[in-house]
Amino acid sequence: MGAETDIPRIRRDIQILPAQTGNQSVYIVQDDLGLCPADLTLMEDSLVTLAVIGTKKTIREVQADLVRLSGGSLISTDEIHALIRKFDDLFLLETPRYHQTRRALMLEYNTLLTRESRLAGTVYPDMPDELRALLETVIGHDRPDVTIRDRTVAIVAPHIDLNVAKPTYGQAYRYWPDTPPERIVMLGTGHSMSQDYFSLTFKDYQTPLGPLRTDRETVAMLKSRLGGGVAYTDFAHKNEHSLEMQSIFIRHLIGDRDIPVIPILCGSFAELLTSVERAADFIQVAGFFAALKEIIRKPGVFTVVGVDLSHIGPKFGHRKSARSMERDAQAHDRQLISTLTRVDPKAFWHELRHIRDRFNVCGASSLATFLECAGPVEGELLEYRMVHEAPTDSAVGCAAMVFRKKDVDPTIEGSTHAI
Repeated sequence: MGAETDIPRIRRDIQILPAQTGNQSVYIVQDDLGLCPADLTLMEDSLVTLAVIGTKKTIREVQADLVRLSGGSLISTDEIHALIRKFDDLFLLETPRYHQTRRALMLEYNTLLTRESRLAGTVYPDMPDELRALLETVIGHDRPDVTIRDRTVAIVAPHIDLNVAKPTYGQAYRYWPDTPPERIVMLGTGHSMSQDYFSLTFKDYQTPLGPLRTDRETVAMLKSRLGGGVAYTDFAHKNEHSLEMQSIFIRHLIGDRDIPVIPILCGSFAELLTSVERAADFIQVAGFFAALKEIIRKPGVFTVVGVDLSHIGPKFGHRKSARSMERDAQAHDRQLISTLTRVDPKAFWHELRHIRDRFNVCGASSLATFLECAGPVEGELLEYRMVHEAPTDSAVGCAAMVFRKKDVDPTIEGSTHAI
């Protein structure tokens, strides 16, 4: 590796989060693939060195930056090579070793028929009786009237850690219909999806209460309609929590019934914000929206959207604290919620574009997809909250919402009214 040789960049699929240990600032590495050591933390000087190595193109550029940062102390190319090997050993860089290991994991995952639970035993109990008791406590027994629940065709629920948002999860799932649905569409955020718009899977979703059977025939149809915007593998589902958090509630609420699900992860639409007036205008996903719309609007289909809203503070790349950003972020979240209750996909898109998504609404693409496909429904906000994380001075917005059918009034041409 010479002075003009390209060097590997920092992995794009890991998160490096600020934290405090006593009076010392450290940085915790989160790796959903599980390649980095589980307890890996970096001191600030190591993070700076990693950032220099992982964002420059050649050894010569790295050397120049490190000399400048050290106040003129010379660092040799051999020392830089040694640092690259050290970071490679920790799986922090996109090296051939990383790509080879990742491909091996993908090939192994592709052979499986079931997506195993990743959070069972940590975020929620892995013993069925304990999990059922927890979910019953979260949902509670004070549920809306059956006639109200049976008009519900969709809910929005969080995907943040259940332990910090139990009331919000409970508010959403209290509206689960008394009459069992025939099929369930699951829309969630694909946090690790950096290039694709959607990821579909043929795998069943395993839970401690039993599997959720995936509707493979419908998934195959959707894949055929998506064109170039679908991930070529379902690897994004392996460690993704947004749908796993919904799967335990769904499995609990449907009991022993065999109701098929359609799990869909949505990647970022951020690059589309300024190029179209609404998500459906993007030609690459138009066919997929048309197909999904046909499914979601059929009688007997229930939709669950597992999303969070604004992510603010240093943990999510902001220089300011969550407290200092909270007022503006909440105003943005509530404006988005207003467009959701009105089922107005164009206004939803306009609000995202106006803010330029600077509050990191991770559920934006899932919610935009739902709005484009929902049909004649009306939304209601049940609960909104901002969950703070003191060690990182960061916060996440989350909401519970319910969507009900609207009936067409035959006496007024082209109008709808809510009963």
